[in-house]
Amino acid sequence: MNKNAVVFRKKLEELLKLKNTEKVIEFNQELDDFFFESLEDEHKAIHHDSEFSYTDIEINALSTPYTDYYRILNDLNPGEPLVDIGSGYGRGTFLSNLLNLNECISIELSEKRVYFAQTQMNRLNYNRGGHQCLDISCEPIPFASSYYLYFPRCFALYKFLLFLRMSVVGAKVYVSESHGDIIQFLSYLSFLRLDSKIECTLPRHNKYIHKYEVVRSEEEGELDWFIESMGEEFVLLVNDFHLLLKKEVSYLIYSRHLDLEFNESEYLFALKTKRRLFKAKLGHKVQPMSDFSDSVQKEIEAGEKIFLCDDEFIVEKNNKLTLCK
Repeated sequence: MNKNAVVFRKKLEELLKLKNTEKVIEFNQELDDFFFESLEDEHKAIHHDSEFSYTDIEINALSTPYTDYYRILNDLNPGEPLVDIGSGYGRGTFLSNLLNLNECISIELSEKRVYFAQTQMNRLNYNRGGHQCLDISCEPIPFASSYYLYFPRCFALYKFLLFLRMSVVGAKVYVSESHGDIIQFLSYLSFLRLDSKIECTLPRHNKYIHKYEVVRSEEEGELDWFIESMGEEFVLLVNDFHLLLKKEVSYLIYSRHLDLEFNESEYLFALKTKRRLFKAKLGHKVQPMSDFSDSVQKEIEAGEKIFLCDDEFIVEKNNKLTLCK
């Protein structure tokens, strides 16, 4: 092990004992300066390019700290590689090369981030792991026994989770909380079993990195259908009590307008176009868009508030109810 590796490993071990946020941030900067030439300038240049997502996030918020990568890579079985999904500049791959830890393969959507990171790898003569530009929402995901992800709920995440369920039973998945609802969302899926937790070294929405095992389950999870349906054209019929009619009706939500929101004890369905929330516990079902007439489909696609009551479709605008056939 070279001198730099010895020095940085010692600092890492000391930081993990101290649990000092400011020191961790300082250490991230020190290692960024060691691995990358002009990282801040590169990040600012990419910030103004709108061809990909999450460009307005500060580097330390975008990236997992080196101290967390150190804990994850040391948690792996000997020789087991880690595939880092949505890796940003690929800090895990650089740390793996410096300290000769388990191999870390960085997968990132941004072609510019991947090119910049690989250029720095070449400059440092690092050749383990590497960086790949990949859109996991539509391109094949590499098979692995361990994955790490740190990004918000989105279509790409749902596609990745569906891939896990269908293809890699037995794999381990390390997850850092991003926007405050990933961990809760995962708790409603049948095929992820919580294995253990690793304490984060910087403040996050959840103080632990959650380690899951992908399992086969005979029972369906409450939100298994959600990841299976995302990307398809469907309508969610969700039951709710209508205050004007004073009875229970079924609201129709187009898949493109559907989202989830979470509180401490439950999840709710959200109609994004009308900023309306519906309690999932009141009941729901999924139907193909083709089951509905052209006029009903038009209202659904427009994101209007439309519901089914006594076998009739009703559009509600400004507290006025209109039949739709």
